[in-house]
Amino acid sequence: MKKNDLPISVLSVMHVDYPAHLTYQHLKDLCVDSADFLFPDTTYDSEIPTGMSSWLLQLFTCWYEDNERKPIIRLFESVVKMLLGQDCGYEILGQRDNATIGIKTNGNIEIVDSMKVCGDGFTYTGLNVLQNSFEDTFSNETLKLYYNAHHDVFLCDKCRNCIIKEICGGGKLPHRYSTRNGFDNTSVYCECIKDLVVHAQNYLFKDLPDLFNKCSLVKLRNVL
Repeated sequence: MKKNDLPISVLSVMHVDYPAHLTYQHLKDLCVDSADFLFPDTTYDSEIPTGMSSWLLQLFTCWYEDNERKPIIRLFESVVKMLLGQDCGYEILGQRDNATIGIKTNGNIEIVDSMKVCGDGFTYTGLNVLQNSFEDTFSNETLKLYYNAHHDVFLCDKCRNCIIKEICGGGKLPHRYSTRNGFDNTSVYCECIKDLVVHAQNYLFKDLPDLFNKCSLVKLRNVL
């Protein structure tokens, strides 16, 4: 791809068993233009991976401190931009509407596959392209939940009152699920996301003192 001057983008799931600095160096060795990392899909009813915060913070440090040509990493760039006031959230972060649906080979219109981690039937909407228009998705309760997953009405009380709500947005919808409370929970990765946001903000405090002094911002470490 590089020989033909084509851009390279990489998407992978975080894997804490492989050191973060080697993961980042691998991206550099491949000369990728952009990359993103997904949290392993899980719920409160399943095993929750450990060691995610440490791994993710190490990866962020490698990326942030890299002064040579470095890949765009959407997760990190989004956190930094939102800390600086930009609106650039997506399915994992922020408070924008989710904007993706799945069309199956039989024509079924469904929620994205990551919702399957919640159990059988969670992606099913009852809609099909042969019988329904795409406008019907806006009145479907299952899809409404997914589209508006980062809005206050679908967040648990703890998320609604959290100081980084506009950055986190409650996290990815399936990661909030439990059979006991449905989606009325924080993300299973709540603490990990908090750690990442604080870690990123600490770097910004160090590198952009003039901006932060003018804005009178408070270090998140002191309030989270």
